[in-house]
Amino acid sequence: MDDALSVVRYTKPQSFADCIGNELPLGWEEAYDPQIGPYYINHVNQVTQIEDPRLEWLSIQEAMLREYLHTAQEALEASSARSPRQIALECDGADNT
Repeated sequence: MDDALSVVRYTKPQSFADCIGNELPLGWEEAYDPQIGPYYINHVNQVTQIEDPRLEWLSIQEAMLREYLHTAQEALEASSARSPRQIALECDGADNT
């Protein structure tokens, strides 16, 4: 069921990229120990960790976004370095091929 107010999901997301909000994907579980607090169980790889795996995914997303923005900025600077006459000549050349 998808509407403007809610999304009902009947299966767990397969990866962190598929998660909505604070979800953990299939195979992950958040547990609590009174001595150390929350910890995370990866049932797929049979390991536990104290670090929230969602934070690692967030860090990866931020790095990908920074790289994309850097590349886009370079492309914008390269295209704005060309004069309008160069752009017109390139367009005319493309039309003649």
